Amino acid sequence: MLRRECFIFTIVTMLLANCTLKISIPVKKQPVSIRHTSKILPDSSMVEEFYLKDFLVMVDSSLGQLGTKMQELPFLVIAYNKDKKPIQGAKITIRAPGKEDTIVLTDKDGKANFSLKRDILSLDPVCILEGGAHYNLKMSARISGEGSKVTQIAKTISTEGQEKIEEGKIAVYFPKGQEQKAKEIFDFLKKEESLIKEKLGLEAETPWGVILTNETPPFACVEKGLWPASVEEEIGKICHIDIHEWTEGTLDSKFSLYQNDPSTRWIGDGIATLMQYFFLERFFPEDFGKEKERGLDIIKICIDSGIKTYDLTKWKARVISKGVKTCFEPVTEKEKLGYGMSFYVWMKIIEHSKEGILLQFFAEIQKLKGAKNKDLIKCLTNLSGLNIEKMLKKVNVEEAYNYFKNLNP
Repeated sequence: MLRRECFIFTIVTMLLANCTLKISIPVKKQPVSIRHTSKILPDSSMVEEFYLKDFLVMVDSSLGQLGTKMQELPFLVIAYNKDKKPIQGAKITIRAPGKEDTIVLTDKDGKANFSLKRDILSLDPVCILEGGAHYNLKMSARISGEGSKVTQIAKTISTEGQEKIEEGKIAVYFPKGQEQKAKEIFDFLKKEESLIKEKLGLEAETPWGVILTNETPPFACVEKGLWPASVEEEIGKICHIDIHEWTEGTLDSKFSLYQNDPSTRWIGDGIATLMQYFFLERFFPEDFGKEKERGLDIIKICIDSGIKTYDLTKWKARVISKGVKTCFEPVTEKEKLGYGMSFYVWMKIIEHSKEGILLQFFAEIQKLKGAKNKDLIKCLTNLSGLNIEKMLKKVNVEEAYNYFKNLNP
């Protein structure tokens, strides 16, 4: 019998040798075998392939009707060499019949996250792993049987026992010994609040704050209005990511963009990314180069994979359904590309119409109720005199790449 709360935690370890992969889960049923093959390429390197549909079968057979509530399964791949050191840039390709390949690269910690919807998993996609001596594949989800709710989470961070700096509805929580860093972050939160008002003409959504932790926080799993950050992270990085989330939360709260129409992500995430640029430009210009290089790497990967244009009207937000919350940031390279392409479009709009277009746009859409994407496109078209729909539907990826190469604060 399924307990009221339990964890499914699956691990696959591939040691670049022929083996049968076994999945063990602490619920009913026996361990499930994952179909797997190893291939040796002409250059003597090894490629591992395994089939992700078997994970879906595992979840459904183990959890029954509750398992079907999981419309999206999260995965984590970790690549490391024989000395157990992480491998950056190991390539993971997810290939599904009739679909474009999804390519994910591991980060400096050898990790790569991705998630797949149930309908894609039902196509029996193959996951191809390259570039590492060893891999771990993990899928984890927390299941609550009460009310048939499913929550996919990495970790929750509590404010219990934390010290706090607070003024009005803005706060920074921190562990002992981190007061100076917390004060500096708090000062930047006040500056972020002012910057949102200055650039967008909007009062930043509050309460809002940052929680510093000695652990490595999962960026996409946060309480509303509270952003977790590692005490080891540089202040500039903490704050420029924070203003993205604060801006997006403000827009979502005031206009219900994603609830009205998930296709408005070019506004929600696009403006949030634009605000990151404004923040770095003003307060941390020395950090802009590093962030630009990360963005250029993503665009280059997509260009190399054959993507020439990008349709931002199809770049949809992952709306949280009732009783189901997914807490994994978008990680496929094609989905990440939307951030850069929406930022590029907004920069072109500002270059044509000047920065006041943002104040005009948000002043106008405050008058609209339940506006859909087409209504917002029409509004911005009238204000700017540009063909916004055309700009969104066919963003030239290579032109955007060259634009970013020459962009400096």
